[in-house]
Amino acid sequence: MTRFTALMAASALAVFPACHAMAAGQPTPDGQGGPPPAQTQAAPAAAVSYPQAMFNGTWTVLAMTYPIRVMSNRALGPAARLLLALPDDYAKIVGQARFALARVSGTTWEGAQDNLHASFMLVSENSARLIITSRDGHKMDLPLYRVETPAP
Repeated sequence: MTRFTALMAASALAVFPACHAMAAGQPTPDGQGGPPPAQTQAAPAAAVSYPQAMFNGTWTVLAMTYPIRVMSNRALGPAARLLLALPDDYAKIVGQARFALARVSGTTWEGAQDNLHASFMLVSENSARLIITSRDGHKMDLPLYRVETPAP
């Protein structure tokens, strides 16, 4: 056996256990391996559910634009609604200033009025996304951020 063949056989035997451990999802001695990140991060994301009060407040795209106001009614359960009020700048574009949204999931509220469909979803506690689509295919997609009110 030549040196090259012996070197190749030794390296193959050294690498095989690490490859087998990575395929099985077990950590290897160097800390690598384990299940793919998509499997470990998918379960916590599905369990996120925000209370109705977390959606309330003023939300804006930029600091110098007029805010979008989100309020909730006092009802609980299926009668609970978020009331979304757009400022005049957005209301002129969309053609409607107010929306009533019902809970769809722990992070999303949706509602349809006339020829518009609005969807308001929380991405995190301080960021949200508002999507308003019309029946003719026009879509307004706004990334929103919670407006902080200064403490007195």
